[in-house]
Amino acid sequence: MRPAKNQTIPSAAVHGLYWAMSAAFFGFITAYLVDSGFSDVEVGWISAVMYLVSTFVGPLTGYIADMRMPARRFLIWSFFLSVPFVLALPLVVRSIWMVFLIVPIVSVTQNLVCGVLDSMLVRINERSHNLDFPISRSSGSILYAVSCVVVGRLIAVFGYQAMFAANITMMIATVIAMLFLEYVPSAAQMKPEELAQAQAVEKVSFGKAFMRLLRCREYMVYIVAMTFFLYGLRLTLVFQANLVFPVGGTAEHVGWAGAVAAVFEVPFVLMLRNTQKFSKRWLAALLLGLGALKPFLFFLWPTAEMFVISQVFQAIAYGFQLVFSLDYIKKNTPPELYSTANMIYTTVNMGLGCTMAAITGGYM
Repeated sequence: MRPAKNQTIPSAAVHGLYWAMSAAFFGFITAYLVDSGFSDVEVGWISAVMYLVSTFVGPLTGYIADMRMPARRFLIWSFFLSVPFVLALPLVVRSIWMVFLIVPIVSVTQNLVCGVLDSMLVRINERSHNLDFPISRSSGSILYAVSCVVVGRLIAVFGYQAMFAANITMMIATVIAMLFLEYVPSAAQMKPEELAQAQAVEKVSFGKAFMRLLRCREYMVYIVAMTFFLYGLRLTLVFQANLVFPVGGTAEHVGWAGAVAAVFEVPFVLMLRNTQKFSKRWLAALLLGLGALKPFLFFLWPTAEMFVISQVFQAIAYGFQLVFSLDYIKKNTPPELYSTANMIYTTVNMGLGCTMAAITGGYM
């Protein structure tokens, strides 16, 4: 299919539909497990396994998109691989061991590859300069919010089967939208002149690519810092349903909480138009610290409504992190390993931070 002349339109569709797909499943998976009879500790361990698997598999997905397979082809194969597991989950949810198997697989094949998607769109912009990335990424936040509200309402009316149907429907729509994007080859397939601004690239092994990134000191320090940030954020995020249900909330409140968090990310995503102005360490420290207000407010006023309102502060912290991370990683890692660096960053801080949060939060 011929790519669109203006890549902002299809990229915005891809970002929006992708995050709508993610919201339909991962925005309600905890609520679904709680309503299916799983205890807090069991939900914590299921989430921990999901994040732990992502930690080990995630960097490999970025490497594949950099060196072995064009990102678009990799994403399409990954999405379709997840379909049988999404369909199987409601059939085997009474078996905790099957849930332990299926949820991490869906996480790897759908949610974990967001870094590959972002890297692909950044590269399209670098090659043709006809893609407005902030607008594209903002559509992801907006449609994530819409998906949370709509799917939450559908669950209230039709039950949790609505989340599985919505997830697969949005996935198919995402793949169709991808066909209108420009083709971006893997780094190993690029012509020498396309790598003129980077070091000459060879088809290096994953181990060598990983070791090169380990030598980027600023990059490694940032990963450690953001692991602690994600630990604090995920302590309440993993257990949204466990916190909201006991104070009278429903799946709709969980949906609205996700919607508020996504909408208030948008102003920060738009900062990508001027990253040099906003990517400051002092500003990052200030705005990330505001994320602590979310659990503090809910601690003082434990109601479903306050949980939804307090999501604003999560959005401020997490939204700026999206902006700062994309710019900071690009400045401090080799350009031909950008997808790998993004995926290692995503999977390590999400994997370790969220695994610790899931396990300790379940017992808390």
